[in-house]
Amino acid sequence: MANTSLGTPYVTSSDYVTNYPTTSLALANAIDTLPRGLVANPQTFSATNAGTTQVTLATITFTIVSGRRYRFGWLCDMANTAASAQGGALAVYDGASLIKTVVFAGIPAGYNHNGNGQLVVTGLSAGSHTFYLKGSAGASNYISFGTATVGGQFWLEDVGAY
Repeated sequence: MANTSLGTPYVTSSDYVTNYPTTSLALANAIDTLPRGLVANPQTFSATNAGTTQVTLATITFTIVSGRRYRFGWLCDMANTAASAQGGALAVYDGASLIKTVVFAGIPAGYNHNGNGQLVVTGLSAGSHTFYLKGSAGASNYISFGTATVGGQFWLEDVGAY
């Protein structure tokens, strides 16, 4: 068995059949560390005039495999029709537990905010989880869109072992 320049093992012509189970396991273990890409279909969201009520913009339920890194991704388009600047944050939750809040600056009246982001998370416990992208107007932990309309997508990717 030999290794590529990045350390991935591969079978060579000089490997004996009796050594193949060990070689095969090494190869399978190397493949297991690779990213698996999109693991939950993107969830589309849209909301208008949330007032001060907390709003769940999107929900993803997925079974986490221990030892893997996951990346939450989102696209967000906010049209600010308010008379004042609007701003706030996107908050990603695992059930009731806040994972991360990502803040963005105030958007002037009459302007749009087209944003995207990602959040890599490790150490999630194995098993089924429900993840939420949340928002409300006037709350610092959530996207503040008041009289604006917000829409976009929220998704989850497997980005490899850690």
